[in-house]
Amino acid sequence: DAASFIGLVLNARGFERAAQTRVDEVNLVVVASDTFSRKNQGMATEDTVRTVEAVAPLALAAGIEPTVTISAAYGCPYEGEVPADRVVELAERLASSGVTEIAVADTIGVAVPADVHDRMRRVRAVTGDLRLRAHFHNTRNTGYANALAAYEEGVRVLDSSLGGIGGCPFAPK
Repeated sequence: DAASFIGLVLNARGFERAAQTRVDEVNLVVVASDTFSRKNQGMATEDTVRTVEAVAPLALAAGIEPTVTISAAYGCPYEGEVPADRVVELAERLASSGVTEIAVADTIGVAVPADVHDRMRRVRAVTGDLRLRAHFHNTRNTGYANALAAYEEGVRVLDSSLGGIGGCPFAPK
């Protein structure tokens, strides 16, 4: 089996640099809350969406798979609960950008299975057959149950880490 190389990129310049390497996939991040987006990426959510809209076609043209993660899709350490409508709106717009996969991420570990069922169903309704991925943290001991809920909603790709599914190192506790 050939190894797959994935590059996380935050902007067009990052994509250009990644495209000069052996990456097969680039993943871009759109934070669902403006405050966390500004603190994490130095730009508003709208700016990150425009970045995805600009980079996805470049990646496809280069033969590199563009994917996107909607981060803080359940809650934000600064703004609190993120409305499901916000996540669905972002997913619909990002799906039309040309990405081949959308990850819905519980960045700070606040989701419960009922939230996961609801958001995954609603995201699927606006993204059609686009591959969905889920990203959970076990911050409040719900990560495993949330992974099962995502699987029950048809998600077949789950993020993992070598060190378990702990909390986000970039979010204040």
